Order: sequence, then structure tokens, then C-alpha cells
Amino acid sequence: MSKILVAIHAACPPIPNMYTSFAGLNCYVHNNSSFKFLTADANKKYVIIAARWTLTLSGEDFDNGEGGVESGDGVIEILEDGKIKHVSKSMKKEILETRIANVIHDYIKLNKTVILVYPIPEVGWNVPLTLAKQYLFNKVNLTSTNLSTSYVLYKTRNKEAIELLDSIGANQRLIRIYPDKILCDTYVKDRCVAQINGMPLYFNDDHLNTMGANLVVKEIMKHIK
Repeated sequence: MSKILVAIHAACPPIPNMYTSFAGLNCYVHNNSSFKFLTADANKKYVIIAARWTLTLSGEDFDNGEGGVESGDGVIEILEDGKIKHVSKSMKKEILETRIANVIHDYIKLNKTVILVYPIPEVGWNVPLTLAKQYLFNKVNLTSTNLSTSYVLYKTRNKEAIELLDSIGANQRLIRIYPDKILCDTYVKDRCVAQINGMPLYFNDDHLNTMGANLVVKEIMKHIK
């Protein structure tokens, strides 16, 4: 029977040798130990990698331009030999980009099939809470347009992250999953939905809930034998 191992840590992008002020050195320990664990076992054939790529690279808060703003998950620092290496913002971004590409290539070299999840649309509002307020207090007739965000904004904000993930190149062991093709310009033209007819797809302002995640997981499972 196939098994799925979930190896995640809050506010901790899956990049070796880095530190976040939110997660502390736990992020560094978690990512490095997870990488060693996964690469040491040849029976683990697939590695699914997902993160808030744009927030990781830019550190910039998300503003949906329609009243929804959310802050990031703390400051990311580069670690070398277990110690913080203080570098400029541009250099930090360059190092992170290199490490993201390298860790994906490392898995591929070890005959892992990497399923790379592109940026998930951010919302800017706490979706369940805002929906409840609209329904209970404003008596809004909820449709999928409520709390949707601009697809143009998604593409603009995530442009550099998408270009980075694209630049890793084609490989038979690299599968790309595009959440925007599921959530954006599908249910509502030119918009990315955060809920479908009153049923939230997120459990806060940027993390998919079970219903939202299932839409992405269905696409992932098409590629797992």
C-alpha cells in the first residue's frame, strides 16, 4: 500500500540552510533533516514541493488592491555552517533562487519524481470569517464572485517566482502543477476564487482548506502511478 509522508513546518519554505524569524532554527533543522530522510530512501519515489514562493523571495506583504492586506511570516535569513550570513536583500534573493533550483535538481538526480506546485493565489482576507460576516451582518447573497481576487494581480505579483520555477527546465522527472489554472479564470472570468457559492476554499487568507486543497490534489494524483 502506498503511503504519503507529510513533512512540513509552519512558515518554513522547503529550502535547505535557511532560517526564518517566525520558525527560528527549527526551520533549518526540519528542512535539512527532511532532505536527508527523503534522499536516503530509494523507495520514496515522489516528492511534492509547495511554498509561498513569492513571499519567500520578496518578503513583501500581499495587498489585493481591494481592501485585503496580509503580512508575511517573518524575515528569512541565509545560513552557512549553521550561522546567519548577513547579505543584501538582492543577494539574499539570488541565493534563495539558487537553492530552490538546486534542491529540486538534487531530488531529480536521485531518481525522485518532483511534483512542483506553483504559487497558490493569495486572498488578503480571512475567507471563512469574512464570508460569515457578509452573510450574517450584510445579508449578502453569496456567489463565487464574493472575495475573488484579480487574476492580473496574481500574474503580476508572482511573475518572478513563476519565471524562476520555469527556468528549472523540462525534465521527465519534474511535474508542474498550476493552481491558478484551477482557481483563476475558471469559476469567474479574470478572477481567482476564494470560495464557491459560499463554501470557502481557504481556512484563512492564504492557506487552502480541505475543499480547496482537494482541487489541487486531484490534479497532482493524475501524475502519480
